[in-house]
Amino acid sequence: MRRLLHFALCLALAGTAQAQPSTQRQPAPERSAADSLRRAQQRDERKQAERKQEETRRGEWLRRHQGQDPREQERALERDPAFKRLAPESQQKLRDRLRDFNNRPPEQRQQMLNRMERWERLTPQQRTRARNVYSQMRDLPPDRQQALRRSAQQLSGLSPQERERALNSPDMRSRFSASERDTLRGLLDMGPSSRAGNSR
Repeated sequence: MRRLLHFALCLALAGTAQAQPSTQRQPAPERSAADSLRRAQQRDERKQAERKQEETRRGEWLRRHQGQDPREQERALERDPAFKRLAPESQQKLRDRLRDFNNRPPEQRQQMLNRMERWERLTPQQRTRARNVYSQMRDLPPDRQQALRRSAQQLSGLSPQERERALNSPDMRSRFSASERDTLRGLLDMGPSSRAGNSR
């Protein structure tokens, strides 16, 4: 009987010893969570790089085909492999944008190409800042938008230190709210392209 109890006790201890390693593997989910976060960050970085590459490509496409007849441009667009991969709604948006571009006066078309070129040179952080500024502008009434653009034009020739003093002056504080002054600061940071009022 004692031998049987001893054998049963050994089996119980052996089972406990075998179960212990499984409890020591608890950190694995933490590593998995860290890996998931890293993969998500890598996906975001790839998406940003792909978006920048696509925006750069659109600007290059327009510059390359700007001398063509609009109908030739549309035919070239239809033949473009990247265009063919887009969803039908996205394809129609690009057609509409191309027609809108061609319907503008030559000087406006050149301004748009210049803005595209400047945009292509921006870092992801600068692009985020620019989108925020444009979003803030769209939320303002037309008269406030115009007032901000006029002030941006007036302050554009000042040094950064002089601009900051002007933005914090009693005159500016009486004419613009704190959020409007922040938007104005963003317009000045974006340069001449921002004052045209067009965004992506």
